Amino acid sequence: MQYETRKRVDNSRYDHGNTSHTSIKLYEKLEALSAEWDHRICNANDIDEKWYARRGKEQAMANAIATTPIPSTRTDLFEFLAMAQAAALSPSTPYYSAAAYMTKYNESLTKARLLFSRDEVLSSFIASDKDIQNRYASVHKKQPKESNLRPAVRMTIYFLTFCIVGMVLCYWGLISF
Repeated sequence: MQYETRKRVDNSRYDHGNTSHTSIKLYEKLEALSAEWDHRICNANDIDEKWYARRGKEQAMANAIATTPIPSTRTDLFEFLAMAQAAALSPSTPYYSAAAYMTKYNESLTKARLLFSRDEVLSSFIASDKDIQNRYASVHKKQPKESNLRPAVRMTIYFLTFCIVGMVLCYWGLISF
């Protein structure tokens, strides 16, 4: 009789039956956004439209991650922590998405500290937090440098520079056509 009571208490602590699976919902949302933006990129008519569509995709994905609510149940929260940590540390995750994942990881860890302060799983996340921050900094060293010029303008500038250098070299007699 005591065993059954203890077993019921232990199982209720993990709350398996009533989870909202925030990680799965986020993954599905990101998949839908990716498909939508990939369609926009494929249907873009010129270089400028493709560039704006790629940039829009990156921003939409990061925004979806940043606006995802942090779960409250123990199981969902620890699953979300693990997912956000893995995504933030992955070198294949784009910079803006990785930054959003790292922010969500830190917010989730703070919430977990408040809700489950005496939990043994949480203590492993807390113990590895400094290492995770260092690994994130080494994987995503700094924000990628973005040019404010549109691609067509940049290509025009490169072409004109090439023509001017070619004319100067021809004038000095270093090359001939």
